[in-house]
Amino acid sequence: MLEPAVKTLDNAVPWTSFPKKGLQAEQTMLDARDKILSGNNVESTLKAAQDEINAEQK
Repeated sequence: MLEPAVKTLDNAVPWTSFPKKGLQAEQTMLDARDKILSGNNVESTLKAAQDEINAEQK
């Protein structure tokens, strides 16, 4: 099983790890992306997502 995993290592991408409530943080980022793609202001949407994630990590 290790050999097939090693062969796909070149396809690996960086992954952001959150120490607390990682799934919620990931969902917050996805929600922010969707809001931006729907026309919301990029700067304020990302700032709100940042603040929410930071609050969750405390």
